[in-house]
Amino acid sequence: MPVQNEGAPVSRLDPSMVRDAIKEEEANDCKYYAALFAERRDSAENDARDFWALLASVSGLQLSWGDQSKEPLWPLFHLDEIEDTQLRALADLSIEVGDSELIARCCDVYWVRCAPRKRSRGDIKYVEAATTAYLQSARMLEDPANASPSVQRIKRVLAIARNLSRPSEKEAALTLVEEMLIDTRAEIRPCFPCPSCAY
Repeated sequence: MPVQNEGAPVSRLDPSMVRDAIKEEEANDCKYYAALFAERRDSAENDARDFWALLASVSGLQLSWGDQSKEPLWPLFHLDEIEDTQLRALADLSIEVGDSELIARCCDVYWVRCAPRKRSRGDIKYVEAATTAYLQSARMLEDPANASPSVQRIKRVLAIARNLSRPSEKEAALTLVEEMLIDTRAEIRPCFPCPSCAY
C-alpha cells in the first residue's frame, strides 16, 4: 500500500533511533532493513508510526535489473503520496545516520523522484552521496558465492554516471569491480597439491 502523506516531519527525528534499529540486522542490505523498520512501525505510537512506515517503504524498493533510465527503483509509485520535501528530509537523515546502504537508498530515491521536476542546484549533493554510498555498500556486501547484491549497486552507479556524464563515478565503479575480481581470485586458491584445482 502507498504510504500516506501525513505524520511527523522526518527531519525532527533522532538519527540514533535508526542506528539502533539497524544494529539488530547483521546484513547491511535494505531488503532486511525494511522488515526491521516495519516492526518498528507496528510497535510505534502516533507520529513515529508514519516515520517508520516511510522508512520501510523506501527500504523495501528494489533495484532494477532492467533499463534503469525508466525505473531504477521499483515500485516507486508506493511513494506517490509523499511530498518531495519529506523524501529530501529522509535523505538528510540517512546521511546523519551514516549507514552507506541507507544513504544510497534514501538519496537515490529523492534524486529519482525529482527527475520529472526541475532539480535545484543543491540536489546534486544527493546523487553524489548516493553513488559514493552505493560503492561502499557494494564493497560491504561483496560475497563470491552471491555477487548479485554488489553487482546491482555497481550497475546503478554506472547508470547514474552515464546519465549525468560523470566519468569519475564510472571510473570509481570500474575500479571497484577490478578490485573485487582480484580479491575473489585470491580467495579461490587451488587445493595444492591437487592437480585438478591448480591454475
